[in-house]
Amino acid sequence: MATYQILYWNHLPMRVRATDINGQKSAELSPRFLEAMNKASKMQGVEGTVMFRWSPPQEREGSAEEVLTQIIAELDAAFPDEIPLTPPDSENQTA
Repeated sequence: MATYQILYWNHLPMRVRATDINGQKSAELSPRFLEAMNKASKMQGVEGTVMFRWSPPQEREGSAEEVLTQIIAELDAAFPDEIPLTPPDSENQTA
């Protein structure tokens, strides 16, 4: 059993960390997520570092390394080739 968390910048996942009895493993998502963050922060006029937050811890069966690999693959698959620069709910808001 491993506990994992996802580091988000606004709505974009950036990094995953997983911990089990043997320690902690972490990894960044593919560079396309960093590119999307840079574009979104410029578009929104927001300082990049103020928007980071960790998700609540969640548990999953497997070692930290297995869980890390699974979560990164799931996040990568969840976002299309063109990563949205604004959160999904902001697209539906009207002025």
